[in-house]
Amino acid sequence: MINKTEFFNNPMILSKSHYKTVDVSWYLVFIIFLLEVNKYFIFLEINKIFYAILIFLLLLFIAKRKKIDIEVFAITFYWLLINLIGASLFPNNAKFDDLRISIITIINGYLATKLLGISIFIRLEKLILVLAIISLPIFTAQLLAPDYFMSLGSYLNIFTFGEPLKSGDWNIFLYNFSSIAKERNCGFMWEPGAFAFMLVLAQIVRFNNNNYKFDRYSIIYLIAIITTFSTMGYLAYAVLIVTYLKYNQRKKFYYLLLIPFFVYFFYESYLIYDFLGKKMENYIFDVDLYYYTDKIYGGIFKYNRLGYFIYAITQSTTWPFGYGVFTNFKFTGVGTLSDIILSWGWIGLFFFIYQVYRVVCILSIKKIKYINILVSISILSAFFSNPFANSFIAFLFVFYPLHYKKLIIYDKYTKLS
Repeated sequence: MINKTEFFNNPMILSKSHYKTVDVSWYLVFIIFLLEVNKYFIFLEINKIFYAILIFLLLLFIAKRKKIDIEVFAITFYWLLINLIGASLFPNNAKFDDLRISIITIINGYLATKLLGISIFIRLEKLILVLAIISLPIFTAQLLAPDYFMSLGSYLNIFTFGEPLKSGDWNIFLYNFSSIAKERNCGFMWEPGAFAFMLVLAQIVRFNNNNYKFDRYSIIYLIAIITTFSTMGYLAYAVLIVTYLKYNQRKKFYYLLLIPFFVYFFYESYLIYDFLGKKMENYIFDVDLYYYTDKIYGGIFKYNRLGYFIYAITQSTTWPFGYGVFTNFKFTGVGTLSDIILSWGWIGLFFFIYQVYRVVCILSIKKIKYINILVSISILSAFFSNPFANSFIAFLFVFYPLHYKKLIIYDKYTKLS
């Protein structure tokens, strides 16, 4: 029997008891997850699939007699209000289809967290682990025979379109091959950096699930992250290693002594490897540079990640409340935090950061504030470098703390045998 004291100390206890339960809603969430992370490649009309999944989730929601929380109405209303204002500011830039899909994504994210509860991150971590294991032998073969993998494009590109199709990329949902990143592991994501984001997220859940032990699953995540050669992935994971060393210093003092050696190793790597030092320096010194994207990606000018963040801040000085999906800016870029500033405004950004911190605190095995802050920095830095705004993953972070709050209020959720 799990009591409230145990739950407050370690909510992952409840997650462990839940994630093995067979639940139809998990399979629907699994489908949403794989479709969304592959939406940059698949030519299928996935919007219709999202509509169908929404209907099934709603039916399950009703069948399980779940109660609707006022927060989901407040967030949806705020989003509609932002877009109403955005439509008035950009009347010739109608994107009502995008607005409709964004609302469906909000509702799907809410229903998923409501139906699966706090076990949802445990389930996602298990899924990411399996997909990471699948990626490693395939990536090894890719390194050994890159030309052969390029030749597979004509056979495995049925779900690929646009510029990736022209470049010889292919995607089979469980693994993606990118012709411009033949030496890097994309895993099941559209590019290596996005795969590194998922691995960082999985490692965070894993550390909190096993009391910050570096087990065989963590070794798999570490190897997989190394194969991505992702700058932000390495930085985010480096922060996690620091939290691991700090957390375990109380048990084994010599862990603390490893921190200076780790910092020195990272500094040397920063100087030696171009994808670390040189790439970061380019981000800083080339913030004003941009390039023209292919028409399949909108045919507009694109900044690097830091440049896009600065551009988003600059645009927000004109209207700090966000433009919704009705933006008509000349420039774009990649980054969740930048996209949130432009679409949801500063209120949306601060709320998102706060919710990420709350998720980290909920998942935390021990309530050590500075550890939770470091882990939050790790996941936010990964968000900074990847386009997950208005995505299913982002709304899991938004709604997860809300479900946790309800779980604390009602005794029936914590009385598990």
